Amino acid sequence: MAEKIIVSLSVFVFFIIGGGLGVKFPEIRYKISGINNQNKKPIKSEIKRYIIGSYIMIIIGIIVIIVTWLDGFNIPR
Repeated sequence: MAEKIIVSLSVFVFFIIGGGLGVKFPEIRYKISGINNQNKKPIKSEIKRYIIGSYIMIIIGIIVIIVTWLDGFNIPR
């Protein structure tokens, strides 16, 4: 039971909170990426790409948490 909680919390922190911050502040993801090599504002298509990627991170996080709680991962005890 403790393993499920640990896995769920780590997935929540890395995927869901990270994805939520990416949806809320996509400019930050643009600034820390390797694409930003000049001081310019990102175009709208780049912002949309980062927002879509953030939503995908959230969906993957939710799926992994559901699979964890349904014993999809055989965690040795």
